[in-house]
Amino acid sequence: MLRKFFLLLYLAFLFFFPAPVHSSEEKNYVLGDTLHFGNDLLDNPREKSGRLLNKFSYTETDVFVKPSDSMTIVLENGYARAPVINAKDYDYDSAQYRVNKVEIVFTRYPYNKRDWLTNYYDLLAWRLKALFELDGFLNDSYIEWGLVLQTAGKTAPRAKELFHGIVLYLEPIELHPDPEIPVADIPERTQPTPIENQGFLFSEPRNPEMFRSRYRFEPEPGTEPRRNMEPSKLKCPRWR
Repeated sequence: MLRKFFLLLYLAFLFFFPAPVHSSEEKNYVLGDTLHFGNDLLDNPREKSGRLLNKFSYTETDVFVKPSDSMTIVLENGYARAPVINAKDYDYDSAQYRVNKVEIVFTRYPYNKRDWLTNYYDLLAWRLKALFELDGFLNDSYIEWGLVLQTAGKTAPRAKELFHGIVLYLEPIELHPDPEIPVADIPERTQPTPIENQGFLFSEPRNPEMFRSRYRFEPEPGTEPRRNMEPSKLKCPRWR
């Protein structure tokens, strides 16, 4: 009897305090509900390489020139590396600005894909994870995502000299709240004047004789009925 009591108490506890469910989607490199890069995509970049690359625009350039204006944030990863070296530089006023574009910069070395020693799909996913660990809200479809591959690194020493990292572009947040219209200034909408019942709506069954007598159109007293004129005798204006 006592064992049954504790069993019922345990079941009641599970009912009111269910255990949290942990799934692969809750490993969460991000905080948002709608993700531009799903966790399954980031965990399996080789198998889902086509889907991963479709998330980006693609550009090739000889040497990527790092922007230095105040509307960009440059994060460095280093050659064939994923951690963000200068994470402290990721700082901006999120109340005034937002990130609207992200470019991830690689060097295409070796130039031919068959000679790659580093799997670029894995490296791309690692860099994205490092970025989202810095700020999970960046995993957003609102942002324009781009891949930039530098082609000037023909040798390993030259490739290591080039910039490798992530560039974030900011835009100001434009706040234009709709002006509030005082309730007293809003014109009151009134219903149109109802059309009076002219005999076309009947609450009782129709009387055909009554209908014909009521709607027989007679000429006014002292006037003759209008006669139909032949078309040739109609007075028509001359068109000029």
